[in-house]
Amino acid sequence: MRYLNKIVFINSATIPYAEILLDGNIHFIGTQGVGKSTILRAILYFYNADSRKLGIPSGPTVKSFADWYLSYANSYIVYEVTRETGAYCVVAFKSQNRVCYRFIDTPYNADYFVKENGEVYNSWDTIREKLDANRINVSSMVNSYDQYRDILYGNFIGKNEFKKYALLEAKQYKNIYRTIQNVFLNTKLDANEIKQTIISSMEDEHITIDLDQYNHHLKGFETELNDIKRFRFPSVQKQAENAIQALSAIRHLKREQSSLAGFLKYRLETIESEKPVLHIQKEDKEKALNAEKQKLNYEKELFEKRKVKINESISQCNGKLKDAANQKKFYESINISELIKRVSANEEKKLEFESLKNERTLLTNKFSDINNKYEALIKEQENQLNAFVNQKDIQKVEIEKEEVKFISDLNSEYEKLFQALESEHETELKDKETEFDRRKEDVHNLEKQKVAIKHSKFYEKEIEQATQSINEAKLAYKEESNNIISYKQQVETLQTKWNYEKSEAEKNSERKKEKLQEELAAIQQQKNEIDDKINKSKDSLYGWLNQNKPGWENTIGKIIDEKLLFQDGLSPKPHNDSSSFYGIEINLNEIDLKIKTIDDLRFELGKLNDSIEQYQKDIQEITVVLEKDLDNIQRRNLPKIKGLKEKARQAEYNCEQLTKKIEKFELDKNSFTNKALSEKLDSIEKIQAEIDKAIVIKQEAYDNYETCKAKLRKNKEIKQKEKTRRINELKAENNAKIQELQQQISERQKQINQKIIVLKSERNSELDNKGADTGRLSEIEKQIVTIDNELTFIEKNRNIVSDYNKDKRELFDKEKDFKNEIKVLEEKLTHTQNEFSTLNKTFSKIITDIQESISDIEAKIICFQNDVEKYTKQAGSSALEFFESTKGTIQPISNSKTAVDIIDDIIDNNSKITNKYQELRESIDKFLSHFSEGNIFNFPSKLIEIEEFINWAEELSDFIEEGKINQFEKRTNERFAYIISSVGKETTMLISKTGEIKKIINKINADFRQKNFVTAINNIELDITDSKNTAVMLLKKIKEFNDDNALNLGGANLFSGIDQDKNNEKAVELLKQLVREINQAKDSVIQLTDSFELSFRVEENGNDTGWVEKLSNVGSEGTDVLVKAMINIMLLNVFKEGASRKFKDFKLHCMMDEIGKLHPNNVKGILKFANDRNILLINGSPTESTPLNYRHIYKISKDDSKQSKIKRIISNPVLVE
Repeated sequence: MRYLNKIVFINSATIPYAEILLDGNIHFIGTQGVGKSTILRAILYFYNADSRKLGIPSGPTVKSFADWYLSYANSYIVYEVTRETGAYCVVAFKSQNRVCYRFIDTPYNADYFVKENGEVYNSWDTIREKLDANRINVSSMVNSYDQYRDILYGNFIGKNEFKKYALLEAKQYKNIYRTIQNVFLNTKLDANEIKQTIISSMEDEHITIDLDQYNHHLKGFETELNDIKRFRFPSVQKQAENAIQALSAIRHLKREQSSLAGFLKYRLETIESEKPVLHIQKEDKEKALNAEKQKLNYEKELFEKRKVKINESISQCNGKLKDAANQKKFYESINISELIKRVSANEEKKLEFESLKNERTLLTNKFSDINNKYEALIKEQENQLNAFVNQKDIQKVEIEKEEVKFISDLNSEYEKLFQALESEHETELKDKETEFDRRKEDVHNLEKQKVAIKHSKFYEKEIEQATQSINEAKLAYKEESNNIISYKQQVETLQTKWNYEKSEAEKNSERKKEKLQEELAAIQQQKNEIDDKINKSKDSLYGWLNQNKPGWENTIGKIIDEKLLFQDGLSPKPHNDSSSFYGIEINLNEIDLKIKTIDDLRFELGKLNDSIEQYQKDIQEITVVLEKDLDNIQRRNLPKIKGLKEKARQAEYNCEQLTKKIEKFELDKNSFTNKALSEKLDSIEKIQAEIDKAIVIKQEAYDNYETCKAKLRKNKEIKQKEKTRRINELKAENNAKIQELQQQISERQKQINQKIIVLKSERNSELDNKGADTGRLSEIEKQIVTIDNELTFIEKNRNIVSDYNKDKRELFDKEKDFKNEIKVLEEKLTHTQNEFSTLNKTFSKIITDIQESISDIEAKIICFQNDVEKYTKQAGSSALEFFESTKGTIQPISNSKTAVDIIDDIIDNNSKITNKYQELRESIDKFLSHFSEGNIFNFPSKLIEIEEFINWAEELSDFIEEGKINQFEKRTNERFAYIISSVGKETTMLISKTGEIKKIINKINADFRQKNFVTAINNIELDITDSKNTAVMLLKKIKEFNDDNALNLGGANLFSGIDQDKNNEKAVELLKQLVREINQAKDSVIQLTDSFELSFRVEENGNDTGWVEKLSNVGSEGTDVLVKAMINIMLLNVFKEGASRKFKDFKLHCMMDEIGKLHPNNVKGILKFANDRNILLINGSPTESTPLNYRHIYKISKDDSKQSKIKRIISNPVLVE
């Protein structure tokens, strides 16, 4: 068993001298700063020999490893390594400011380095003399860290003298020491750390994809592709179409310009001849209008007087109905029906009262003396009470009389005030109402005029003529349309023929190409097989035979299968009988078989490469021939198609002209229709304006009338409130007085009643003693009191019932009469209004007819004035420049338009011509703006003169018709097919290592399942999934696409399968995505670590973390540490087992400070977990809580001189590993 057994510090760092055994699990205890990290870094340095990876902080004041650990000429770190043949030492010392090594073939002996008095020998020479004196072998100085690691890990290169010092035997060992240093340096353990460690163990870790190289090749791709794509955009096509249409529109507008000039000349001549007559006609009509208005006003004044008188009578009846409603409300509030019922029972109650008194007399006749005595006493009390009540009632009556008188006087006073207010507002109110009725009648008359206008018809003859012209033009248009259809059908027939010839040529070319590609694929397969043989020639049986069996070609070479020769993994070994083949001797001279040498294979490979090159040229020649054939087919068909299209365009032009004529006639028709509608709408608009104005005036009259009424109502309400307030104040005062009187009566009544009760009680007692029926007497007394109280209530409410009966006779019973009278008055008012309305209609009709005549004349005068003003204002403008220059020669064209409309049309026409010129410019400029100056089509970047725009629009039309875009697209597709193939190949190489990485992950997972002694952790599992890196994901898509279409790439088109168009689009989209991804990517190089994702899954005491990328907060802090430790141990074990396959009998150390945080049971478990994998754990902490779990425990401290003291305080022989 080989392992690092001991480390010795000699004048190293702050340690003068210390020997530390490392033959098991080691625990260093001590406070911070005593030197634990110094020891652990020195142990790590044994494994990695890399001072940059020891966790030493950087800084200007921080010493290097050599200066800190080996600061003196006699400073040493000695590592003693145990092996089967005896221990040896590795001495680390400083030479020329760097760490160097010597291997000494002997166990460590302090006598070789330290004197008896404890002093270290001053120079290496002295130590060397002692070693030589004892015939101990010392190696030459090793001053290369790589050479030191090659020696330690058994990668034997160069001198064989170092073989015996190997700790293990491995060519790929970096992952071992890197894992050890990562465990020591990193408190975290995440997917990236594990990924990098795994990849660093692989031979092909340098596999990368440089995105920059594709960025260089794709620089022009986006621009060229965009040029082609943009040309096909509907919006771009539309802009080209707009340019051609704009040119056609300009020609039409020029013809329209001449027609408008003739219209204007006709209108101006009409104005000059008709304008003087209109003013005379207007004056005559205005005089007749004034006479009719005076007659109407007289009838209105007569009607208003009658209406006011009737409305006053209606108001009086409404007032009585209102009084009846108010009184009803009052009587309902006091429950008058109940009062009537109780008052009507007055006589009945009196009889009942007398009957009870008689019964009482009969019951007390025998005891008249007693009864009389007490009756006199009770009567006296009642008289006193009645006298007091009468006195108070008199006072109440006086108060009520004063109140009635006050209210009566107040009502009289305010009635006069109300009459004065009504008198004051009567005249104003009548005036306002009369004004409102008059304005209402005005609105009604105007509405009738509007209805009359709506039913009028204008320009009927002109509209019929325009309709006839439209029908004739449409018939001619139909004939030309049929010609267009015929020409287009012929074009379609020729186009179908062209497409068929083109398709046949392409199919024939494709068949030839496919045949050549099949033959090329077969040759490529032969080439790949030879390449494979050449590549495997060194590591296969073929290579072994060449190295170990000279002349084998004439022996075993004649009978062995060639495939077996180039198969690796056969592990050939020499045998004593070199002439036998599995014990059988054969006469090989009879076998005529020659084994091909590497040179033979390379010669064949050269011939195959020549054939491949020729096939590729032949395939390219097929493409060239196809292009020539397609060009000839186009030359045969295109001229005929263009000729027919030209005829179709001529027919379309004729249709366009006819369309314009139809439009013109429709414009004329619409003009007359619009004129009729316009005049009607103008009249309606004007009458509506008058109506609106009359409505506003009517509303103002109504508002004034309502304001006047509201003002009167408000003043009356103010006075009414004032009257009510004064009455309420008096009533409140009287109520207080009456309440006081009533309170006095109640108190006196209580006193008298109490005395009467006492007297009655005394009387009943005496009567009872004499044998009288006192029970019945008591009952009679109660009934007498009850009836007496009811009689008192009836007396108090008798007047209210009397008032009710009076109101019933005078108001309630006459409500129907009041309503009937109102109805009669309203009917009378309606009749009066109808009579006036009929009269008003007659006058209004006459007035309206005259007003309409005046309005027509005024409208015509205003229209003429507007026409003249418009013409005068625009005479010198650019819009009328053509008219002014041609009005002397141009013929007037009869029309019904106003000059305003015609001039607006001229301005609009002029504006449209300008706009169409601008539209032509803009359409072409916009079209060209989609393409860069050096665009793929060589379109011009800028045009200046209008003629240049017109000419180029025609060229653009030819470009589209000849389908030149297809040629550009094909060339672009071919150019970038190669990029897809290259990306596919590189990505295949990148992701091909995923399987190898997966094997390492599986080994780690299997290692846990085979040896798990930590009960708290039920399961730890690692897994790899597809990369989330967007660049890698895209590269995989391109790779998959390339795999699916590998045989179709190249040629005349990007693809040649049945889904060619679909695949073309997908390929282009993938390349566009690649361009965007390259521009957005943070790193320009894709590493192997980017090609997959690594995740963890931990089950702790039944709790499953699920798949995560980081192991932080797995559970408690101890569990977190435990999981990290187990994964690090398994990772190190997998690399350890994989690196040294021949020799397995060795141990490694792993430094884990965090183990001190674990529970003692888990410490024991993790130590066993590591030891069963031949891994020894070393950790440090301030204190020790699990002493029995470690082989050695060392306590580290510092003395007064800051020197570290290392003392072994516990050694457990049982735990010797």
